[in-house]
Amino acid sequence: MKSGDVLFFHNLTIHRSVRNRSKNQIRLAASFRYQPRRDQVRSECMIAPHYLDPEQLSWDEVYDGWEADDPLRYYWKKWNLNFI
Repeated sequence: MKSGDVLFFHNLTIHRSVRNRSKNQIRLAASFRYQPRRDQVRSECMIAPHYLDPEQLSWDEVYDGWEADDPLRYYWKKWNLNFI
């Protein structure tokens, strides 16, 4: 793989990465999860972007600097989600 490449895994794939050997460069890893909107959503997942880590940004901090009428701000609040 080269810098900038993206690698996708199925959620059942066992995987790992090797140690970051680059000097003064950050390796970014992200985890994205998708599900149908009609499926149940755990309410604590919507409290904050990183609800398990209080040191991370709040939703208000994430949207700081966005236009107040931007349709993507808090977009999920317009949906009738099924919280559990």
